[in-house]
Amino acid sequence: MTLSKIANTPLADLIKDLASKTPSPGGGAATAITGSLAAACSAMAFSYCEDNEEAKTTFEALTNASKKMILLADKDAMVYKKFSECRTESPEAIKEALLNACKIPLQVAELAASITEHIHTSKHISKKTLLPDLQVATILAEAAAESALINIKANTQHYRFPKEKTNEFTTAAKNALKKIKIIREHLSEDPCC
Repeated sequence: MTLSKIANTPLADLIKDLASKTPSPGGGAATAITGSLAAACSAMAFSYCEDNEEAKTTFEALTNASKKMILLADKDAMVYKKFSECRTESPEAIKEALLNACKIPLQVAELAASITEHIHTSKHISKKTLLPDLQVATILAEAAAESALINIKANTQHYRFPKEKTNEFTTAAKNALKKIKIIREHLSEDPCC
């Protein structure tokens, strides 16, 4: 997996770019970056279990998820730019751009759910002192999925968005978010340390 432009941007510069008066990177990129932080934070917790094969597998999956989220942040910026540029094109071109603008946040929401599923199924092998890191990671994943749903709703409200697809995107994102909330609530009941 190649590193993206966002992955190669120093954090201070990325924050400055997010705060600037430009359409991208914007909320969609911030959403995917939040998902990347969720994956990285949970991967760190499993990195301390180096003698456990399940932990190694979980660590690799979460590390890959973090990289995918960063790539999705870049893709979101590219897709939004394309949408902004095609506003004067044909209605079909606008519909296609809007569909693509919903696909990225849906991928973020579904990947965030996958991250929390990894946390849930492997938390028993994590060190108890790292449970707070897994709880933080789950909260970050939930924030990413909730933000992705907001972006999907915003994109599906456009008058050119194919209405028959609205329910498909929002339902899939809501389902991912529901999975995350259940795992987060379960994890929050575990005593720390």
